[in-house]
Amino acid sequence: MGVKLKKKITLCVCTYDSYHYLLRCMKSIAEQEVSTDLYNVIILDNTPSPSGNEYEICKQFSKTLPNFKYINKLTDGLSGARNECLSMCTTKIIHFIDDDALVCKKFVEETIKCFDKHKNLSIMGGKVTANWSESPRPHWLSDDALGYLSVLDFGDSELAYGDSVGMWLVGANIAFDVETLKKFNGFSVKLGRKGSDGGLLGAEEMELVYAMHPTHKIVYSPVSVIEHIIQPNRLNQEWFVKRVAWQSISDVMT
Repeated sequence: MGVKLKKKITLCVCTYDSYHYLLRCMKSIAEQEVSTDLYNVIILDNTPSPSGNEYEICKQFSKTLPNFKYINKLTDGLSGARNECLSMCTTKIIHFIDDDALVCKKFVEETIKCFDKHKNLSIMGGKVTANWSESPRPHWLSDDALGYLSVLDFGDSELAYGDSVGMWLVGANIAFDVETLKKFNGFSVKLGRKGSDGGLLGAEEMELVYAMHPTHKIVYSPVSVIEHIIQPNRLNQEWFVKRVAWQSISDVMT
């Protein structure tokens, strides 16, 4: 019998009544080129009363994979769900991605390589590209506005946080050293989305970046990449006005 490798990383997907996208996300995670012996997957479903065919398909799909764990639990919004994942994590690295994201086949491998390369790395933020499979890009949507859709691209070279003017990281694709994240008490529940209230409060991950930046190593990785599926209901100017307003509130709070 071969020696079983110690798992190094846990991928966490926090979801709220978004099973159509979640299934695509889970399938992309299952197609990693590395062995399942290297990574765990936690799906934290924060939906109050989950039901329907798509929900059942997601649950059943997770049962077919030895490294997947699907958990139904009400928490204090997205930050609370992330903290719940953190409390269950048994690996050195925890990597959060959105439920409407598709990961590349080398996603797990590249994140592990980045943390192995930087022995004292606390945070790694990955590249996020736009996936327009659900709806075409509107003609009025400029490149400058893509950040409001959690699209992030600082080029094809690894950067230390702060090396690029206006640099930021996005919660759709961000990894932490588990022990460091615990020392900073995880994510603030005063920030982050709460599925039932319709608000777009965010910046909970950037609050941690700001807090860690003076004394901890933080990098942007262009090879731990996800595609963020752009949902059609966000491709209107009314949503963007709301999104910009909530971003301003988030910035003030951090």
